[in-house]
Amino acid sequence: MDFDIAREMIGVIGTERQRRSDQLKDYEDPDAAHDRWLFTDEPFINDMCLMVLVALHHQVERELVFLAASARARVGPAITRKQYQENVASLRKQVRGKSGYEDLVATLSLNAFKEWNASMKTLQLLANCLKHEPTQKPDKQLLGHLSLPPKPAGPLVVCYMPLSESESFREGLAVSVNLPKDADYCTIAQTFVNLADQFLKGVRQQTSLAEVTGTVPWFEFGA
Repeated sequence: MDFDIAREMIGVIGTERQRRSDQLKDYEDPDAAHDRWLFTDEPFINDMCLMVLVALHHQVERELVFLAASARARVGPAITRKQYQENVASLRKQVRGKSGYEDLVATLSLNAFKEWNASMKTLQLLANCLKHEPTQKPDKQLLGHLSLPPKPAGPLVVCYMPLSESESFREGLAVSVNLPKDADYCTIAQTFVNLADQFLKGVRQQTSLAEVTGTVPWFEFGA
């Protein structure tokens, strides 16, 4: 998913959010309308935005792997297409394995970019939580990164709701990217897309790439 597609998807989700919100005005019972929004419509919209954020994280990861695979700091002034493809496969395996992002960080000097350990780290932890946490509630690592308490404040409150339903988590996520606490998930997702776009542009500008030599055989074209 490239950034233009991500923005279009968020726009579609935002239109659906407004449509559902407008429908509630026809409810004769305000309490029923409130419950419909709180327990059905808003979690649905939030889940859609969270899915975009997971895809966004993977797009950032892919772009970094492609850049590192042909970075001069790693391979020198030139690299064959076969070597480039092998580097991509190797780096992808490292990112998924125990070494994680160590090679990417060193090759691309990612710690020089403020967003790498801020919003991009948030994207990574958010994606991991959504994929691996059975309850879909924010895990300790994600909460710690966002400097959120182990449980929300309030009488009788014992834990966070799932990510798509938790108002406390949404507020903390919004604040982490300098948005007002009441920012909705569409606004939050759009902000993350913009931050990811700016981050990758900066990395590309700083990274000197090797020349990839060799032609693409006709039988390697996809269809």
